[in-house]
Amino acid sequence: MLDEMGLATALSWYSDGFTERSGIRVELDISRDIGRLSADTEAAMFRSVQQSLANIYRHSGSHLAKIKIRKNAKEITMMICDEGRGIAPDVLKEFY
Repeated sequence: MLDEMGLATALSWYSDGFTERSGIRVELDISRDIGRLSADTEAAMFRSVQQSLANIYRHSGSHLAKIKIRKNAKEITMMICDEGRGIAPDVLKEFY
């Protein structure tokens, strides 16, 4: 579907299925003018969403995931967030 229909359609389809399987609601917000991107970019973004949603399901305890994608003349930005419990401070301090 990604190759044929593009990122926006593929993510809509995937997030709907993810919601059905996991019970986690996905709010997908993609700018209407995103159009088609290079095949490599679309694949990387799609895989990033897949992995992020899997991590939200496994670790966050959230009942909501939000995905926002914007494109301007210079860049594409993608934000994925949830309302989960986060990483414990004692675990985080190991990295700082």
